[in-house]
Amino acid sequence: MTSSVKKLKAEISALNSLFPRDHSRVRVVSSGYDEVVIHFLDGKKTFSVTCTGLEGYLEGYPVWYSESEDSSITSALEHVADSTKKTVSGTMHVLLSAICKNRQVPALPELANLEELAARSEDGSSSASAMAAEAGAQAAQSCSAMSTGSFPSFGDDEDMDIDMELDDDDTDDPGLDSFAPVPDRNDAATGVDSGCDMDAGDRAVLEKVKKTAMSEYATGKPAVGGSIRASDRLMKELKEMFRSESVKNNIISVSLVSDNLYDWRVCLYQFDPDSKIHRDLNKHAKKTKTTACIELNITFTEQFPVSPPFVRVVKPVIEGGFVMSGGAICMELLTSEGWSAAYTLENVILQVMATMAKGNARISSEKSAQASYSLHRAQSSFRMVTETHAKKGWYTPPKKEG
Repeated sequence: MTSSVKKLKAEISALNSLFPRDHSRVRVVSSGYDEVVIHFLDGKKTFSVTCTGLEGYLEGYPVWYSESEDSSITSALEHVADSTKKTVSGTMHVLLSAICKNRQVPALPELANLEELAARSEDGSSSASAMAAEAGAQAAQSCSAMSTGSFPSFGDDEDMDIDMELDDDDTDDPGLDSFAPVPDRNDAATGVDSGCDMDAGDRAVLEKVKKTAMSEYATGKPAVGGSIRASDRLMKELKEMFRSESVKNNIISVSLVSDNLYDWRVCLYQFDPDSKIHRDLNKHAKKTKTTACIELNITFTEQFPVSPPFVRVVKPVIEGGFVMSGGAICMELLTSEGWSAAYTLENVILQVMATMAKGNARISSEKSAQASYSLHRAQSSFRMVTETHAKKGWYTPPKKEG
């Protein structure tokens, strides 16, 4: 475990001690090495704020965002974006100080602890264990004088423990075999043409879309919201996708929403066997006796491939893995700054899968399997994060980290 990861683990452990789930005003409700979610309580109102961008801890800047449009929150987030703090505790100190001031409520007693924790995290003057222990002791003293509110139980599911889960000796869940097999799409029931290198159903989709594209070429009038250049590239991408090993081996599947070439439904079936999301899909498949997958929605504009597609998770609800609370995915590759017209969509999808696995994505145990994200929430959270990264820049990991 690298020193920066150890510092991050110790810092978040300390934050959990300072702001436990029964704190009367601020609660760390979810934490991992790529994302921290806090709730700020003010009377009957609860504001959820998320910190992400921790993959390059102390090299880049943590990014805070919220779906709330309350001016006290949005103004506080602007203060954080303008700060030069590089630690979670440092940016959290700026955030909470501003929220308290904006909402005209008493300052939190723990702000002094946060400031000290930030200083120690940045200069490394205190050991990880001492840092967490001191914060816990100080939090106990501060909280003893406060009245505590109630908070719904997260249950006893081991997957919901607030734990960084960064140790190399992480134990696999017992009793889980390899991923439940996906029904073979290339059998007699699907009507595969033996003379073609793709599923007959996929070939029928291509033929239908091709007719529409030919009509566009003939009339010079592209589909609504599209362009001839974008349609031509998307036709090629879809054809290559249907022929790809990723589709043939049931790693992913691709279909069009309402036969719209600019609106793709992508299902992710097989992640890295050693990843947590792979084990979660195993559990879901065995529990429901169905084929489990992570469903993505990928939409394109008339500027494609010059402009990147918008990629979001539709369902199930995911925790961690660089998937934001609205379902958008925090990846520089999916922004205008990180995108290249040379990227193939198959590689983009596989990179999204690798990022989710590396980021320890988990299927939320608090949401039903049918719970899904909305397009509006995804667009809103993605916009806020990209705007912040545009100011602060993106962290590029060393080559040895992949």
